[in-house]
Amino acid sequence: MKAGTLRIISLLTLAAVWEVAGRNGNAHLLPPLSKVITVWIELLVSGQLFHAIAISFQALAIGFFISVLFGVPLGLLMGRYRRVEAFLEVYMTALLAVPMISFIPFLVIAFGLGLVSRAWIVFLFAFVSSPSTRRRASAMSIPP
Repeated sequence: MKAGTLRIISLLTLAAVWEVAGRNGNAHLLPPLSKVITVWIELLVSGQLFHAIAISFQALAIGFFISVLFGVPLGLLMGRYRRVEAFLEVYMTALLAVPMISFIPFLVIAFGLGLVSRAWIVFLFAFVSSPSTRRRASAMSIPP
């Protein structure tokens, strides 16, 4: 069989198993695929899906923008000036060593379930993983 055929068979098998498991098990825990598709179409037609996507994108955009705003300059400063790197390296290493998911309960307790906590979560994930660490490495590779 070709790879494309196997992929289609794999997806159809997953859909069938999902449907059977949803109908025979706890529908609140795992709703049947047919019910998920029906509700998804209803949300799409009513416009609620686009509203929910816009709310999620708002938190994503705010968190990412703030992480770039702080992460890029901080990474460049750390890469260019050894004293700044020596001062901040212990904190960056600690943030890299701790699983980011462990901060989520603290942020929810501190800020609730609203936009602020979601933006902070995005900020932490984006800040630690990309702008500061990559800009630091880039700045260090430039000769003085």
